[in-house]
Amino acid sequence: MKWGTLFLLTGVYPGRRLRVGRYVSIEKQKTGIESIRGEIDLYPSTNQEEIARRLGQIALEENKKILKTALATVVPERLALVLAELAGVSPQVTVGAIQKETWRRLALLLKGLPVNIEGTRSIDEATVTGGGIAVKEVDPRSMESKLIKGLFFAGEILDIDAHTGGFNMQVAFSTGYVAGEAAAKHALESID
Repeated sequence: MKWGTLFLLTGVYPGRRLRVGRYVSIEKQKTGIESIRGEIDLYPSTNQEEIARRLGQIALEENKKILKTALATVVPERLALVLAELAGVSPQVTVGAIQKETWRRLALLLKGLPVNIEGTRSIDEATVTGGGIAVKEVDPRSMESKLIKGLFFAGEILDIDAHTGGFNMQVAFSTGYVAGEAAAKHALESID
């Protein structure tokens, strides 16, 4: 199996998750890889030392609890099970019995949880897609096709995409306005 490049996804935020699909799609098209290996930083605003301290606190304060229950104070329980497995320790082990090296591995996993990304979801589930009419084939002053006179483009028909958060809406409004004005002018000139 061919593997892609290693990259870091910071945080698990909705906007950033939407962006990952774009990078995965581009990388797969460019390289033909089957899977991309990545890491998720579950605590992007917290450094490694702070996480190690927090886990040390858990080791002291929760030493009679089992690991999955103690870890559930910092991550969802199902993720706690995955972290325990990746760290090579039973999620049922008592916190007080866990070695220092295991705590270090858990801290590393919280800053770099490994993931294998196989691909993107179907077009039916897409929030944002790429592709469309190449912008080099469109006059930006009128949004008219450089190839076919009197044909105007706007919005998502154009091959323009960027981060989520209103960019696509702004492109749709701006290009729609420019194309509408230019198309109206073109239509009036055609009547004369």
